[in-house]
Amino acid sequence: MKCVKRLFTLLLMITIIAKMQGQNGINSPYTRFGLGQLSDQSVGVNKGMGGIGYGLSQHNTINMMNPASYYTVDTLSFLLDFGFSLQNGNFEENRVKINAHNSSIDYIAMQFRLIKDLGITVAFMPFSNVGYLFSTTQTIYDDQEGDITAYNSHSGTGGLREIKTGLGWKLNQYLSLGSNLSFLFGEFSHQVSSTFSESSIYSRKKTYGADIYTYKLEFGTQSSFNIGQDLLTVGLIYSPGHAIDNKEYIYDITYSSTETILGDTTLISNAFRLGNRFGAGLTYTHKSFTTGVDISFEMWSRALFFKENGKDCIKISIGGMYQPEADSKNPFRRSIYKAGFYYREPYAYVNGQKGPTEYCLSAGLTLPISNRYNNLSKVNLSGQFIHIHPSSKNMITENYVRLNLGLSLCERWFIKWQVE
Repeated sequence: MKCVKRLFTLLLMITIIAKMQGQNGINSPYTRFGLGQLSDQSVGVNKGMGGIGYGLSQHNTINMMNPASYYTVDTLSFLLDFGFSLQNGNFEENRVKINAHNSSIDYIAMQFRLIKDLGITVAFMPFSNVGYLFSTTQTIYDDQEGDITAYNSHSGTGGLREIKTGLGWKLNQYLSLGSNLSFLFGEFSHQVSSTFSESSIYSRKKTYGADIYTYKLEFGTQSSFNIGQDLLTVGLIYSPGHAIDNKEYIYDITYSSTETILGDTTLISNAFRLGNRFGAGLTYTHKSFTTGVDISFEMWSRALFFKENGKDCIKISIGGMYQPEADSKNPFRRSIYKAGFYYREPYAYVNGQKGPTEYCLSAGLTLPISNRYNNLSKVNLSGQFIHIHPSSKNMITENYVRLNLGLSLCERWFIKWQVE
């Protein structure tokens, strides 16, 4: 009964966080294109290591990058992991710079064992985020009677959220298998408006967007091999693409200061499709050191968003961690120190051109938390410096400094006490 009450509380927390995710912690003009800024699906354990995780398999640790790792939770434990982030963004165009500050709740995940060698994970996290607001002015007519100025405003909000559940099964000492089933939902709203300094000229507002509800599948495998006293783990993931049966809507109105002159609504079918995604990862553990590399390939050229194709892209992540002494009484020697890097190509075109490339340097620290029952809970701290490098001179350069805080709680929910 206690476990049922706790699970109900956690589901309530997920619902509350889903409502709070309207504040998505993003402010980038590039989210006008595609499905917005894609989430890397990493959680606290991954972020400090450049996001590696396809070949990562740690005891009593939630790793959302590969469902084949879910079996690692032990029989008595219940894991709860949630994360927050704070970020400062700097945007530069033609030597003009501005700053923006954002915060967000990034994810919540829980994991426990169903039966021997079979673990289950339930999580809520973003799939993509849209958030931008900017405007431009242009003089369109100039004579002795005065200038006529056009004001153009661009804004967008929304994104996709993901509720996923997955199973991870340890088939034998060398091989584990896993799968995720996700429910994707969310809405997109993009608005472009044009007004003029001369009131006799009609204004125009165009809004396009969509409400999306669909599913996503993901399959993973991990194979581990002993090399002397060292451990080599190879991980593979695959997520098939599919058509999304949701329509794009376009509202286009022309209006004056007193009335709407012309209004038109268009619905476009078959406007969205997810592409295939493949990933492979390799981790190597030598005593207190673990290093790894992940490579993913996403086929966005076969995807659709607002009836437009993207471009195929790759992401490469490299990272590692070091724990001086796992059984030390000194918490700093028992802590885990991390560092990593990733490179990510754009998946969407920006006004017909190749989008910006993303680079990230990261470092992190996992601190143990001791309580009266165990010392398996952890705090994951990490910092990231992210550089968004444009492909042409007429694009915006973005730099972000992001602080991530993750709390991983490991509780002995399923132990049977002899005395209460």
